[in-house]
Amino acid sequence: MRNMLVNEESKESVLDLFEKILNVKMKEAELKQAEWDTKGLKPKKDEIIEAFKHLDSFDTYIKSNFESKENFELLVIKEINIRMEELLEGFHGVGRPMIIPCIKSGPHNESKKQVKDLLHTRLNSHDNELPYLFDKFIVPDLAWSEELFEILAYLKGKTYKNNSLTNELRTIFMKAYVILEENLLEPEWYCNAKPLRYYWHMKSDLEEIYYDDYLPIQKLLSFIPNNSLDCHISYCPNYINETWAELQEGKVKQAIYKAYYDLLKKLVSCLG
Repeated sequence: MRNMLVNEESKESVLDLFEKILNVKMKEAELKQAEWDTKGLKPKKDEIIEAFKHLDSFDTYIKSNFESKENFELLVIKEINIRMEELLEGFHGVGRPMIIPCIKSGPHNESKKQVKDLLHTRLNSHDNELPYLFDKFIVPDLAWSEELFEILAYLKGKTYKNNSLTNELRTIFMKAYVILEENLLEPEWYCNAKPLRYYWHMKSDLEEIYYDDYLPIQKLLSFIPNNSLDCHISYCPNYINETWAELQEGKVKQAIYKAYYDLLKKLVSCLG
């Protein structure tokens, strides 16, 4: 029998590689965020928010710092577009699946069932964590955009319902990044949830290694369906983490563009 430590080392190397990829992505996100924070009106965010709290002097503040209300309005609309572009990066980075490989060793049937159950558990966990992820990582970044829409409504003499943008994006996030069809309620055109069997049948992601398949008789036995030979089974969700995620990124961008455009159209007549 092959040394089972080889398989354990293989398991560790796969998980270590996965962790390294996550760390690289996190560092890239931090660098991009620092760049976004220097663009547009963001450096003056706190000052503008504080001035907007005092409407009796807000027009004076605008003229003193931005020459005119018309000029400031254009800057606010531009800032809304900048923050939308920023959101497009963060939104997908938070919602996209990063499912850890599922690996088990032992009798074939038992190990295969364990891997399938583990995959189901991890996909469920991803779907169930979406509300927490949105509130933790997306909502704080939307606070400035919500202020911008309120300011724009003031400049146009219109009203903006508080948290309209956040509520629209919450719906998109909760539906677009659901992986399992069983967890999706009221699907939209941008959804791509599938049943577990769809992912499980991605043969390129499922690997079965028999410990003794170098022996002729063991090799033959390994081809028998539902055999009980000891083996190493791994499911590396490359399709879910890469292909599925890439397909969703395009759909999510379209959905977000539409959400922003519809809200802007209610406030700016030239968009109608």
